[in-house]
Amino acid sequence: MTALIKGRLTPNVFRSLLLTGARIGGVEAKELGVVDEAVPADQVLPRAIACVAPMVNKDRHTYAAIKRGMYAEALALLEGGVINEDSVFGSL
Repeated sequence: MTALIKGRLTPNVFRSLLLTGARIGGVEAKELGVVDEAVPADQVLPRAIACVAPMVNKDRHTYAAIKRGMYAEALALLEGGVINEDSVFGSL
């Protein structure tokens, strides 16, 4: 999860949010680059649909390849099984 978050944020924002555990609202999250947009709750679904509408006719395989490249580090960690029960809970 850290690799996914780290890939999205600037180093300063990443460090600050992780070390402080600060809670931030939508507007501040937008300003920090945590999210692309901040809209009222009743507008989340309509806005999400509007954002993906231009991609509907794109080739899914190409789009998937682009996303795999963007998140290669996190994907490698997930596929490699870096995190398992023993690493989280120790031997029981």
